[in-house]
Amino acid sequence: MTIILLLLKYTYFHFITAFAQFNFKIRGNTDRADHLFAKAIECDANHWHNLSRYANMLKKTGRYDEAEKCYQNACTSSTNPTTCGNYANFLQLIRNDWEAAQKYYLKALSLDPNHNVVKKNYATFLRDHPEARVKRNESVVDQTPLAKALSRSNRNYRSPQKSTNKKMQNTGTPKSTGKSKKKFKMKTPTMRPRQLAPELEGVVEGV
Repeated sequence: MTIILLLLKYTYFHFITAFAQFNFKIRGNTDRADHLFAKAIECDANHWHNLSRYANMLKKTGRYDEAEKCYQNACTSSTNPTTCGNYANFLQLIRNDWEAAQKYYLKALSLDPNHNVVKKNYATFLRDHPEARVKRNESVVDQTPLAKALSRSNRNYRSPQKSTNKKMQNTGTPKSTGKSKKKFKMKTPTMRPRQLAPELEGVVEGV
C-alpha cells in the first residue's frame, strides 16, 4: 500500500510539472505555470527536476534571485549534469561570475564528460573568458603525472656545484692541467600549458 501511494505521489507531481511546462511554453500563461510549479514543489520540495524546470522559467521571466535559489537547491539535491549545466549557464550570462560558472561547468562535465550541450556551452564560455581558459590550463598542467614527478624531483635535487665544492674542500684544490673545461649546467624541464582542442561553436542557451 505504501509503495502504491509513493508511486501515485511521484506520478502526480511529474504530471503537474509537465502541465506547468505546457502552460509556460505553449500557452504562454506564466501565472498558471507559476501556480502549478509551486504545487509540484509543495509535493516534493527537494526534487531536482521540479526545481530545475521552475528555475528555467524564472530565469526567462527575469526573476533572477528566485531562479538562483531554485538552481542552488536543485544542484544540492541532485548530481544531475543538466541541472549543473543550467546553473553554470545562468552564472555566466546573468551574474557574469565566470569563476562560479566554471566551477559548475566542470562539475557537470565530471558527472557526464560526453554531455553534448554542456560541452558546447563550456567551449563558448572558454572562448568568451580567456582568464578562465588560463586558469583551467594551469590546473590541468599541475595535475599531470609528469608535473608531479618534476615537483618531487626538484624537492630532492642537489646542485652539482654544491657537491663539487664539498669535494674540493676535502681533497684540496686540484692542479691546473692547462685545459679549460666547460661548466656543466643542468637544465630543469619547463612545463608548457596544454593546448586546448579547437573550440566548439555551441549555443549558449540553457540545456
